[in-house]
Amino acid sequence: MSFEGDKNDFDYFTLPSQVNLDPTKEYLKLKHQETENLGKRKGLNYMLREVAYLSTNGENFEHQHYIKIWKKIGPNIKDTQKELTIRINEFKERYAAAGNLCEILKENEIIKMCNLFGNPQQAPYMGIGSTNFYETITQIRV
Repeated sequence: MSFEGDKNDFDYFTLPSQVNLDPTKEYLKLKHQETENLGKRKGLNYMLREVAYLSTNGENFEHQHYIKIWKKIGPNIKDTQKELTIRINEFKERYAAAGNLCEILKENEIIKMCNLFGNPQQAPYMGIGSTNFYETITQIRV
């Protein structure tokens, strides 16, 4: 409802990202080795089977939600940047008011997000120094 009066353009899109279950498997294995209680061991065995199943069946994806906000550069770039910053923070506040945490992505996170388009299995990225080539994008955490 809070977006009803918003007449400015923005893009909303969702990308799948594979969840790394290896740390969870290692944690469960460690707990299984440490536990002597048969009931707990049985529960841990069940959890290990489920994690192994998720790892191999291709259903270990989470969907990440993004909003891209832009504005045509006006006569003064500083004013345009200020207006964009205000708008981005308004978006963030709207989602927070609805109980959805979100964050404004920095340069490295934007590069990682762009890599998800080409390879959702893994999104490696390298730092590119301190220059800003990328638009600000807000990520919604659901």
